[in-house]
Amino acid sequence: MTERVNREQTTSDTEDGWMVRLNGVPFTGEVVDTENGRVVAVTSYQDGLEHGPSIEYYPDGSKQVEGQSAGGHAVGEWREWYPSGKLKSYKLLDRWGDIRKTQMWDENDVLIVDRESQGLHGGEW
Repeated sequence: MTERVNREQTTSDTEDGWMVRLNGVPFTGEVVDTENGRVVAVTSYQDGLEHGPSIEYYPDGSKQVEGQSAGGHAVGEWREWYPSGKLKSYKLLDRWGDIRKTQMWDENDVLIVDRESQGLHGGEW
């Protein structure tokens, strides 16, 4: 079972890279951010670095942003939604966090950005 703690229980520092700690030890588990008693985000950590799924929520509880991190940076697929629930953006990042694909839609579901990139590491993923 994954340990889950509130953000207020943790500390963050840059002593050895961006680290989240619980009782002075790099934290592994989920950190929950709340605002006025409601959950606004859940972020996964491994050994103090963002690693695994991350989700941010709108005040009504619907998803605002969802994606994955590995070793402290965003990787894989990331999605962002409008408050209406319509998809706002999609990004695909490689293992180094380089954005390889970006798509964005306006609130009427019209695709307004559609880009691909080789990233800083060429065709390597």
